[in-house]
Amino acid sequence: MLRRLIITTMFFFLMGASAQAQRPRVIQWDDPDNPPGTVLKYVVYWGVAKTGPYLTGKVDIVAPTMTATITLPKGIYYMVCTATNSENESPYSNEIEVVVRDNAKKPINLRVSN
Repeated sequence: MLRRLIITTMFFFLMGASAQAQRPRVIQWDDPDNPPGTVLKYVVYWGVAKTGPYLTGKVDIVAPTMTATITLPKGIYYMVCTATNSENESPYSNEIEVVVRDNAKKPINLRVSN
């Protein structure tokens, strides 16, 4: 079972970002404790419902890499990770909540010129 699933936010500035701006998130995890066999890949799943189902998206990461950069639109997502060997996929890791906000600034002091 994966011990930890940590999220680190990557910040960047978008000129004229829209309400549906895409925002990258870097997901990190630790190796499973005493896996039965060699871990071949990890799978990060995400969805919009707490405790699943995690049907919105997934990404396969070839081991030994233990990070994934996932670009998501504005919203709240719930993510889990699994480890896969040559025969089976592990149960889900702990769940994390990922909040993607729209960082666009609204215009101020709107007026009509004469």
